[in-house]
Amino acid sequence: MTKTAGFCFHTVAGALTWCLVFAAPARELLAEDAGLATDPGPSGKPAVVYFNDFEKAVGTEWSNRKTEQTPRGKRRLLGRFGNREVRLSLTGLRGHRYLRISFDLFIIGSWEGTNPADRSEGDTWSLKVKDGPELLHCTFANIDGGKQTFPDNSPGPLHAAQTGTDGQDLGYKWSSTGGLDSVYRLSWVFLHGGRDITFVFAGRGLQGLEDESWGLDNVKVEALPHGEPLDAGRLAALWRQLGEEDPFMGCRAICPLVLAGNGAAAFLAGQFREADLDRWAVARLIADLDADDYRTRDKVTADLLKMGSRVKPLLREAYEATESLEVKLRIEAILTELEKPTHCCDEPAGRHRALRVLTALRTRPTFRALRKLKAAALTGRFRDRVDAALADIADDLILPVLAAARSRTRAGDFSLGQDLLRHAADMAVDADYGTTEDIHNVLRYFLARQKVEQRLSELTARLKWNPRDLEAREELVWLYLAERDALADAARHLRAKPGSCLAERIRLARAAVSSLTAPEARELARWYESLAGRASVAGKPVMLRRARMYHRQRLAKLAETPAAAVQALKEVIVRLRRVDVRHWLWIAPTGKVLDLGNGARMKLVLIPCGEFTRDSGQVVTISRPFYLGVGEVTLKQYEAVMGHHRSRPYPHTLHYVSWDMAGDFCKRLSARAGKTVRLPTEAEWEHACRTGSQMPFCLGDDPKRLAAYARHSAGRSGSDLGPGRSPDALGLREMHGGQWEWCSDYHGSARTKDAIDPSGPANGGTRVVRGRSFTRGGQPRQSATRWRQFPKAKVISIVFRVVVETE
Repeated sequence: MTKTAGFCFHTVAGALTWCLVFAAPARELLAEDAGLATDPGPSGKPAVVYFNDFEKAVGTEWSNRKTEQTPRGKRRLLGRFGNREVRLSLTGLRGHRYLRISFDLFIIGSWEGTNPADRSEGDTWSLKVKDGPELLHCTFANIDGGKQTFPDNSPGPLHAAQTGTDGQDLGYKWSSTGGLDSVYRLSWVFLHGGRDITFVFAGRGLQGLEDESWGLDNVKVEALPHGEPLDAGRLAALWRQLGEEDPFMGCRAICPLVLAGNGAAAFLAGQFREADLDRWAVARLIADLDADDYRTRDKVTADLLKMGSRVKPLLREAYEATESLEVKLRIEAILTELEKPTHCCDEPAGRHRALRVLTALRTRPTFRALRKLKAAALTGRFRDRVDAALADIADDLILPVLAAARSRTRAGDFSLGQDLLRHAADMAVDADYGTTEDIHNVLRYFLARQKVEQRLSELTARLKWNPRDLEAREELVWLYLAERDALADAARHLRAKPGSCLAERIRLARAAVSSLTAPEARELARWYESLAGRASVAGKPVMLRRARMYHRQRLAKLAETPAAAVQALKEVIVRLRRVDVRHWLWIAPTGKVLDLGNGARMKLVLIPCGEFTRDSGQVVTISRPFYLGVGEVTLKQYEAVMGHHRSRPYPHTLHYVSWDMAGDFCKRLSARAGKTVRLPTEAEWEHACRTGSQMPFCLGDDPKRLAAYARHSAGRSGSDLGPGRSPDALGLREMHGGQWEWCSDYHGSARTKDAIDPSGPANGGTRVVRGRSFTRGGQPRQSATRWRQFPKAKVISIVFRVVVETE
């Protein structure tokens, strides 16, 4: 078995060290990215804040205190463990900027690593920070001939079994063979600004403890003062080192690059060059596919495969143009090979490691570098990984800024809220964020609000100085009506005689809607339509919602439904759709995270209550907020709760889940989490998908805008599926793409009667599915699209996401 000695980085002898940045608190992220001064941390040498070699009793900081002695060497280790999580929780940390965790990892037994044929993960080990990033997720192999991703993360280049072990033999036996164990000395450095931290160590995909297990020893946590900026010569040397064929030499460059901070991100951005394909060179290669010499054909095939996904359009063109059946068959074989998961790591190893550096930095300059890395990518799957990194970092950096903007504007500090929104918009442009245009809409909304508030202050001061200023009084009344919808304030400043037209309208508007007659409702509807014509972009939606409400009251009071009244209501709804984006919904959704165990987490966002109008005309009201999964349940999340999933044609994407299986998942997760977890009702799903809009899609009426958000043309293969690179306004992903999603309702005909929290028919033979299937190309489906399926059916393109009810 091949054994490669480790290297010495950062004073940890014989240890392989990476540097990953832990997502700092929102306050620190805002300060750093806004260019504000922050505390650089203490100066001086690293300070050891925790150490344990497990020779004595294990403290309560560990979630599992099981220890044993190795057969050879008599080393005391924490473990052994199998498919479970073990946590280390530390509190009271202070006076630091970075943390470093170092330990010995024991890989014991018949670990088989990654299957080279389909790159499916087998025996996996991971380390992550709770409510933070995953520091390590890779496969290990002890068996001769096995392949592992360590020291690179998964997915990534494959290496020989036991690459990186320090050569120790712990004396563990497996079956009748000799010793079968490995020791890896590891260390990570990451940015950390809090006083508490929890590390989660986990194994996955393992057999019983007697076959495959793991343990820990010499766990040390140190506080570090600051990073280390590098000059141009050192950066250039590290860039060359990233691409080294020796995995340890390549990974050794990751830590100093991350510690170099934004300087490293800017440098890396300058190194990525898009390699445009030479069409004539490709054409000559394709022509050689018809060569008489089989060796020439084999070499040409290998060269075309090395070009990755970029060559696929040219191959398809050649397929249509050629008349040779043999060439067509060879092109088909190449295209089929390019679709296989084995080509997900055809990128140079240096680019995989550069992606790890940029993902770890998580700062604004990394956006530009990631976009250049995406343009330089050879394979579509690697570009998908870059998209996912862009979306993840953008969420971490943009959403806290938007949350701060919401907080400040609600507190009345429009100036700071406006500055934060501009900052978020700038970052959204850098990240190619899907909701950039919507952030600008919110900014325009608040600018309008700010002008209204300033004008109200000016007019109030004028009236205080001169109560007889009729012009100021009239404008003030109009602002209270059209911009604030404050009828009481408008009535207080009104000096018109009782019974006047304006006074009468205000009196009627303050009355209960249900008490109005049809003529009164018609009068108020027309009045609010006229107010909407004069209102700003902030006040216009409020006035039109008022007009819609009174039009509906008029229709409810009429014995017959005249066509003119129906047409008036439709016109108001159309006007409202153009301006009503429910601006507060575009501001930083509130979220939570469910820990599913086995290294799996599920992100949720809070969906606020509200109403929407279905295509049938039914007005649906959702009276209670609820949490909804950010994305469809993944294979990793499903198996963390339910165990091994038999139908898994692809290594990461969940397929073939029936409605009954989804319900069982929810029941088991409810018991584990102590919360009510269930499938969404059809009404809840559509309400979340619309994100407060009445337009056909969550992002408006233009399906082209969904290109950065929804994936809906992956063909018949589900292996390409992954989260869209940008979330919608609420933080949800793939509501218009990906796969169909189960809802809790029985399928029934469309209804027209208004409803509050509808749950569908009481019984039926099929259940509702919503969204969009990746198996169907063409335009993405609208928010109202629905389908049905039998509850016991297992279809490749139907999965689910969950609802967690609020307390």
